[in-house]
Amino acid sequence: MKKIVKNHQLSISYLYDLFDKLSPIIVILSTAVILFATLFPFNFSQKLIPEITNISYAFRHKTDLTDSVNNVLLFIPFGFGLSNVINKYRKNIIELILIIFIASSGLSFTVEFLQILLPSRSTTIADIVNNSIGGLLGFLCFHIWKYKIINSIWLFLEKIRNSLSIKTTILAGITYTIFCLIIAANLPIITSLSNWDNRLFLHIGNEGTGDRPWRGNIYELVIADRSISPIEVENAFSQNKLLSDNDTALIAAYKFIGKDNFSDKTGNSPTLSWQGESGKTEETTGAFIDSRNWLKTSFSVSSITDKIRRSSQFTLSK
Repeated sequence: MKKIVKNHQLSISYLYDLFDKLSPIIVILSTAVILFATLFPFNFSQKLIPEITNISYAFRHKTDLTDSVNNVLLFIPFGFGLSNVINKYRKNIIELILIIFIASSGLSFTVEFLQILLPSRSTTIADIVNNSIGGLLGFLCFHIWKYKIINSIWLFLEKIRNSLSIKTTILAGITYTIFCLIIAANLPIITSLSNWDNRLFLHIGNEGTGDRPWRGNIYELVIADRSISPIEVENAFSQNKLLSDNDTALIAAYKFIGKDNFSDKTGNSPTLSWQGESGKTEETTGAFIDSRNWLKTSFSVSSITDKIRRSSQFTLSK
């Protein structure tokens, strides 16, 4: 009985030493996860550099409860691992708290600053606050539950060792690995636009089935194969023009003036034709669309779809 207890204590001690050695890896991996989760797809745009000169404007965006919770949870592993690394050298709890806070807020500010250059991301002060809270919660988890976590891991491993054979354990590990690989392989497809069907037509004012019409006027339609920045949105309203005609991101531009078909000014996409009755157009308001008349391209818009599939982002303005 004494021998068993002694071996148990040695195993627990080994687990503590292993955790201390793995702590820097936890910090590195959690930092990598943070950078991937907050900066993906890494499509930095030089056109957004002017926003850096006006930090208060760049950080004007708002956040919601779900985003706040996610930002807190994202930084807990980082604070937990960093606490164990620093704990070897700093025993004063006030110093530990300050270091964890500075590291968490510093990493968060770096991420938010880089997000200024990402058209698909929005920066906010609330994210820095929530990330810093997450780092401090990781510190609290380390000091309150470190030993409980390691003991729980030990007990879990002991149960597995006593209840499962080596063959069963290996089979379970292989199954879990295959499952993770399948999920990881499908994530890029799920989170991108690369699976859009390029055989479809462009409809304006109705569904392809013709049973979901809307009523109103449309003067112009512009499609780009990238997301535009807040500065470009403001310029679009002030200059009444979204993109210049020679912008490489412009993949379709229709102006609905005249009674006949409407051609794409870029020459990349097919002509839009009236469906149902011929619609009415005005010089100032454009085309009027309702349940009796709407617009549809003469053939599939594969040129638009293919470019959006490659960039996995788009902007539509009407």
